[in-house]
Order: sequence, then C-alpha cells, then structure tokens
Amino acid sequence: MLCHIRTALRHHQGSDAESDGWGGSEDLSFFHVLVAGGFAGWANWAWAIAPDVVKTRYQTAPEGKYKRAVSVVPELYKAEGVRGFFKGLAPIALRAWPANACCMLGYELALKAMNFVVPLEEY
Repeated sequence: MLCHIRTALRHHQGSDAESDGWGGSEDLSFFHVLVAGGFAGWANWAWAIAPDVVKTRYQTAPEGKYKRAVSVVPELYKAEGVRGFFKGLAPIALRAWPANACCMLGYELALKAMNFVVPLEEY
C-alpha cells in the first residue's frame, strides 16, 4: 500500500519526485507488504467496528424494536457506554492482521504478474 501511495505522489509531483525523501522506485519486500496489509486491516477495523456493532445490533434485534439503525446508538450508549461500540474488537483485530496481510500480498503478487505479462511504463 505504501508503495502505491508513494507512486501516486510521484506521479503528481513531476520531475522533482526523485528528491522527495521517499527513496527510489524499488519494490517493497515480502515482509513489508505483509506488515502494511496487517496495519491496513487494523486501521480499517479501528474505525469500522462501531458502525458494524450498530448494524449487527439492529439486524439481530426483534422485529419492530428499532425504526432505523441509528435508533440503536442512544440505547447502546446508555446501556454500555462508549465501550459498547467496540465490542468484539480483539477477535476482529486478531483475524484482520493475517487476512489483510495475505490480501495485500495477493494484490501485490497479482500486480507484479500482470506487469510481467504486459509491462507498463508508468501506472
């Protein structure tokens, strides 16, 4: 992911890109891709867990208990406080790291394979 951000920044910076302090155009190592994917998964779930908890509470509530998903928020906050919005974060974080690390690695390997078959000057 970092390599794609770096590439996008270089694309928009023009010819000064080589002196921007980001380093050369070398590929990230296998380890770095896995770490980037793992952190990306954690970052995603850090902000997505609260809406996911609200959605799950709404979907599993008895028919007619809530008019809309937003109706879950005040009741959840009153009953469990802010911590209620982050229930289940630990197991999700444990799952997110390997799942997203492998997903990122698969993406990077597919991108390399496609660039090997049809090389592009710049993407």
